[in-house]
Amino acid sequence: MARKVKISKPPTKLASLTDTRDDYIRTLEMSLQILQREVESLRNLNKSSESAKTNHQQKKLKTIKDEASDYFTNCNSDKELHSKFFNLISGPYSILESDIFLFQPDGTLQSVSESDTLESFLETVRHLEEEGIIDFAVERDSPSLLPNLSDDDAEIPTHILLVPFIFRGTAIGIFVGKTNKNPTEINRSELQEIKDLSESAALALDNLRSAREIHDMNNRLALLNSQILHSSKLASIGEIASAIASEISNPIQIIRANINLIGSGLGDVGRRTQIIINQLDKIDEITNRLTDFSDATPSGIQATQVNICTLIDDVLLISASQLQRDGIKVEREYENQSLEIAAFKPQIEQVILSLLLFGRDYMPDGGTISICVVTSGKNKIQVSIADSGTGIDEQLLKNIFNLQEISDTGTERKSQNLYLVKNIVQQHNGKISVYSEIGKGTTFKIIFPLLSN
Repeated sequence: MARKVKISKPPTKLASLTDTRDDYIRTLEMSLQILQREVESLRNLNKSSESAKTNHQQKKLKTIKDEASDYFTNCNSDKELHSKFFNLISGPYSILESDIFLFQPDGTLQSVSESDTLESFLETVRHLEEEGIIDFAVERDSPSLLPNLSDDDAEIPTHILLVPFIFRGTAIGIFVGKTNKNPTEINRSELQEIKDLSESAALALDNLRSAREIHDMNNRLALLNSQILHSSKLASIGEIASAIASEISNPIQIIRANINLIGSGLGDVGRRTQIIINQLDKIDEITNRLTDFSDATPSGIQATQVNICTLIDDVLLISASQLQRDGIKVEREYENQSLEIAAFKPQIEQVILSLLLFGRDYMPDGGTISICVVTSGKNKIQVSIADSGTGIDEQLLKNIFNLQEISDTGTERKSQNLYLVKNIVQQHNGKISVYSEIGKGTTFKIIFPLLSN
């Protein structure tokens, strides 16, 4: 009986422990699986967040780049371009203050917004220039983000963003901006996008610079043309001065005679007085036209409504005596006496006089100048001035409106005058052409826009 031992209890306890261990292991496995799923979920969520951030940045940069293509090309000044550039990048890159500095021919920098830029910031840029940092950024030909050593005492350190503007290998200027961001917050792709923007800005800056140069050149050319025009007028007037003096001397003789008659008590005093007044008016008319012609300059006159036939008659009034003395007869044919153009009157007078004197010079033995004014099409006027002179040889005719060396010194001034004639006609939206045949004369044809009634 002693061997009969009940062992049912221990086996029951072992089985319970085994079951408990297995359950625990299964629980751990389940927990591990759940944890792995959570980790994977977090990884996926992080990837999605990073992807969304990257997409957002790319969209942001793409928007900036697309906007720049429109903004920069429409800028009317360097200052406006800086404002546009600042507005595009100030938000994404936390730009606190900035300016664009242009490289001058002497190597110095010129702020485009100096009046609006803080002196402390300008001092920072001067320090960067003195230390060679500006040259360093230009040589890199890439945006640079450097510590701002001028803000050592600041609670929040700042950095300086340098963006050179380089066009066709030439440094035009550089954008300097102070930012709260540090190099770890701006990745390489963003710097590349800034570089792309700088290339668009550099193109716009070069266009603005070219526009300024063209404007300055046009101003210098206008001044030169004005000076040449004035000297040309004086030369032309000098040629007819003796004829004008002769024309004025006739009324003077009549006035003197009538004064003598009045003094001697002969004749009707009232009638003599009226004759004197008429002759004085004639002198006044001649001298006023001559004065207006010689004194008016392009900068001091305005385009007005001009009757082209009346203008031609006015020019003939002061040149008729000279032409008659040289044996030249003037014939006029006007289709309509009321044809008008918008013009600087003294300039068109200079055109007509120059062509008349040009024709005279090619008729040493006298001849005829024919002036014809007709409508050409619906909205144009054609003025033809033809002479019966010796004609112009082909080589001179080819370059007759150009300012260039001419072997015949006698025609040098003629070429200068015709160069001015062409410029004046073009300034009035007109065209001029010339036809000539040796032994048969020369014809100039000018087309002007007709002034609508």
